[in-house]
Amino acid sequence: MCDGFIPYRALETGHGILHNRGVSNEEAQLPMIHKAKDLSPQQKLALESLLGRAISEQEAISIRTLEAPPEMSPERRREILDSLEAHFLRVDAQRMPVSGAEADGIIDEALRSTRPGYRPVR
Repeated sequence: MCDGFIPYRALETGHGILHNRGVSNEEAQLPMIHKAKDLSPQQKLALESLLGRAISEQEAISIRTLEAPPEMSPERRREILDSLEAHFLRVDAQRMPVSGAEADGIIDEALRSTRPGYRPVR
């Protein structure tokens, strides 16, 4: 096991690069966590470039790959959009009429309840 790598599951490693031989696709998708202080200067520079900021020596960096979603046909995309539009028309038909200002207030209140530091931009 290489220094600076904290595995969620022990995987075969070599020269600081994770090799997933004999590991299922699901297991290969597990995040890798590296301690910033154990990164090479080149690795640290690459990560700082991706993050757009400097990395502190006390930080841990988690890396995870994600598979691209399967391609969707234009017909299937249209079906989904039509279904969503029908759903929102049903929801809109049941709501009480309110002014634009009242609607904005309701939305702002909902955003503040989930994002305490939220400030509306007008």
